[in-house]
Amino acid sequence: MKVKNVKNVKVIALNAVIAALYAATSLVFSPISFYALQFRVSELTTLLPLVNPSLGIGVTLGCFITNLYSPFGLPDIIFGTLSTALTVYFVGKIKKRTIALLAPTAFSSIVAVVVSVMTEAPFLPVAAAVMGSEFIITFVIGGALFSAALKNEKFVALMRG
Repeated sequence: MKVKNVKNVKVIALNAVIAALYAATSLVFSPISFYALQFRVSELTTLLPLVNPSLGIGVTLGCFITNLYSPFGLPDIIFGTLSTALTVYFVGKIKKRTIALLAPTAFSSIVAVVVSVMTEAPFLPVAAAVMGSEFIITFVIGGALFSAALKNEKFVALMRG
């Protein structure tokens, strides 16, 4: 049987790998993946739509799988996944890279609401912690990593499917 559109198959496979990588990374580092100071290393994948917007599907699926194990239950499954879905959508749409790198921090405010409500902690300190940790992971570390990765033709070709 001949596959008619190999590029679609590659993108589907990439999304599956990204979802698994996101979930596995989050769960391995679960002590720092939840709560107010959540240095979710897997959030680096939210920047993949800079290269290929369709990779946001795998990132969102990985977040959904991760949030099935969240101590905050259904609210995190729904709103945490929504936060990631909005993040990857806008990262893929925003043309200016610096602004795109801020999208994960901006949408992490949704997660801050969930954490604040579920822990009954004051919103502003929780928002500062959640958004601050997201900024460090995606803007500071992710910005540096993706600047280097985007210069690598093999990485870019692989991510484009």
